[in-house]
Amino acid sequence: MWNGAADALNASPAMIIAMPATKSESSAPVAVRIALKPSCTCPPADVCGADCCQNGQACCGGECVDPRRNLPIAIVWGTILVIAIYVITNLAYFRVLTPAEVALYPAVGSEAIGRLLGDMGRQGLAVLVSISTFGTVNGAILTGPRVTQAMAGDGLLWKPLAKLHPRRGSPSFALWVQAVLSCVWLAVAGGFEDVSGWFVTTSWLFYGLAIAAVFIQRRRERAGEVAAATYRAPLYPITAWLFILVTVGLIVSDLTASGWRAAAGVGIAFLGFPVYWIWKGRARRVAS
Repeated sequence: MWNGAADALNASPAMIIAMPATKSESSAPVAVRIALKPSCTCPPADVCGADCCQNGQACCGGECVDPRRNLPIAIVWGTILVIAIYVITNLAYFRVLTPAEVALYPAVGSEAIGRLLGDMGRQGLAVLVSISTFGTVNGAILTGPRVTQAMAGDGLLWKPLAKLHPRRGSPSFALWVQAVLSCVWLAVAGGFEDVSGWFVTTSWLFYGLAIAAVFIQRRRERAGEVAAATYRAPLYPITAWLFILVTVGLIVSDLTASGWRAAAGVGIAFLGFPVYWIWKGRARRVAS
C-alpha cells in the first residue's frame, strides 16, 4: 500500500524536469554531469510513465481483454516505444544544445524548446508537462490499489480492502486508503527528493524479489507442487540472474547516494513483514 502511495506521488515529471543540479553535479566534469542527470534529458511523458506503463500493465492483467495476447504486445512494444522516444528526444536536445549546455541547464527540455520557439514554446511545454503528470499519476493510481485488493482477497490484508465497487468493479475502498496514505506521505516528505528517495530503492527491491521468485516457481514446478507455466522467458536463467545483479547494484548505489531517504523507504517496506505474518496466521486459523 505504501509503495502504491509513493508511486502515485513520485509520478510527477513536472517536479523532475525542474529539478536543479546538485552541488556535486555542478563541480563534476561535463561528461560526468550529463551522466548524472538522465532524468533532466528524458521526455516529460516518460520520466515516471515508463515504470507505470510496464509495471502497471501486469497489475491490471486481470481486467484486460485477452491478456495472453494483449499484455505481451503492450509490454514489448511499449518498451520499444519508450526507448525510441528517449533516444529521439535526446538527439533533439544535443542538436540544439552543446554537451556543456546540457550538463549546465537544470531543465534541458525547457531550454531547448525555448531556443526554438521562444517563451511561447516554454509555456506550451509547461502545459504538456502538466498533462503528462496527470496521465502518469492516473496510471499509478490505477495499478497500486489492485495489488492491495488482490492481497486482501487472498486473506493477507484487512478483508474490507478486497471490496469491489458494485457497479464499476473497481477496488473502491483500496483506492481511498491509497489516497489517505498518499496525503500522509506528502505531509511527512520535505520535498521531491524525499519522495523519490523513499520510492526508487523500495521499488527496485521488489522488482528484484519478483524475479527471484521465478526460481522458486520453477523449483515448485519440477517438484510437481504447481502446474507448469505456459510461458518460458528466453535465455533463462541468464536473464534472471543478470536482472538481479543489476538490481543489487542499483540498490547499493541508491543507498549510498540517498542515505537515510532510501533506508527509510526500505524500512517502511519491511513493516509489511509483521502485517503479512499476522494476516497469514489469521487465514490459517480460519481455514483450520
